[in-house]
Amino acid sequence: MKEIYEDVNDIDAFIGFISERKRGLVGATLACLLGRQFESLKRGDRFFYTNARENPYPFTRRQVEQLNRISLSKIVCDNHDIDMMPENAFSYEGKLTQCNKLPGLNLDDFID
Repeated sequence: MKEIYEDVNDIDAFIGFISERKRGLVGATLACLLGRQFESLKRGDRFFYTNARENPYPFTRRQVEQLNRISLSKIVCDNHDIDMMPENAFSYEGKLTQCNKLPGLNLDDFID
């Protein structure tokens, strides 16, 4: 980077992110930014179902239990023609799980 840029302030953020030493899939700076963004998306939405202080739950306790059971992996399985998926869609550790073994959503709890 020193050979290309005269000053560290000239480095484009994206170039800096992908050039950073990585402890995981991304470097520390991008990991921090992504984490803050996901937190802001969840907590910043006053209608998100877990923000009970600002907006009382629009769901019953049983409905919230069902929502907490479902995972991104199960959603991917249900919406794509695949049979196996990591249990945690964000963390692949070499182990795949049959889609039909992942906890699903019981829609009966959402019918009045």
